[in-house]
Amino acid sequence: MFAARNSRRSVKAFESWSDRFCLVVCEGGTLHVRPLAATLEAAELRVLLDCITLTGFTEGLTEIVFDLSGVSMLGPNSTLIWAMILNFARQAHRPCRLAGLRAQPAAAASMYRRNRELMNLIAA
Repeated sequence: MFAARNSRRSVKAFESWSDRFCLVVCEGGTLHVRPLAATLEAAELRVLLDCITLTGFTEGLTEIVFDLSGVSMLGPNSTLIWAMILNFARQAHRPCRLAGLRAQPAAAASMYRRNRELMNLIAA
């Protein structure tokens, strides 16, 4: 019974982010995570990261790339978005990096230029 309930919850989580994010695993084992909307919301990112973490999806991956090239704006609490990405990068035990920063997300990230961990994700 627990497995069925957990399975339904997983399906709901998948449905909630599958139309908001594109996930592609390349031949070399790199996972590319690309938001499909112009605005990245913290709540949506949390569901996606939780789903990736809980399913063990990172097993066998060599790198995880958050491609924000299609994102022109971060939702409220951009600090929370950066914190979630940093926390995920720490727990993934895989190299993670941020790519395609432009517009408001780039400006928001530059506010944290003294945060060495975040800057390493951008520079990687």
